[in-house]
Amino acid sequence: MAWLRKLRALFRRQRLHKELDEEVNFHLDMRERRFVEEGMSPEEARRAARKHFGNVTQVREDSRQFWGFRLLDELGQDPRFAFRSFAKNPGSTATAVLTLALGLGVGTAVFSVVNALLFKPLPYEDPERLVMVWSVNEKEGVDLELARA
Repeated sequence: MAWLRKLRALFRRQRLHKELDEEVNFHLDMRERRFVEEGMSPEEARRAARKHFGNVTQVREDSRQFWGFRLLDELGQDPRFAFRSFAKNPGSTATAVLTLALGLGVGTAVFSVVNALLFKPLPYEDPERLVMVWSVNEKEGVDLELARA
């Protein structure tokens, strides 16, 4: 049943965030009221309540850890962060995309050529029995070295 609760939490993020903020604010307000009742000024009480409560951000992060599948949540955050970063710097984004496209295209072309020439067998029966035949014509000036080229 715990996995079902975590799965539901994936689709209710906004509501859970709102509830968590309300809960944290409630505890801070209650502590602040106590300090005011003890004789502190409202500003001192607010500061003391925050100090007594601890790091609010850390408390929120610790609470979120139990909401759902942490890995799925983090995997969803990465693309959102990437798109926000790309939107802020469109010139850098275009450069990165073009560089990746060019690199992938060149890599694919080189692999295709190397694969066709070196890795695939020749389209002949018994390709290891193929030989090269040449002749030397001394009158025309064709010698063995020129024939090999």
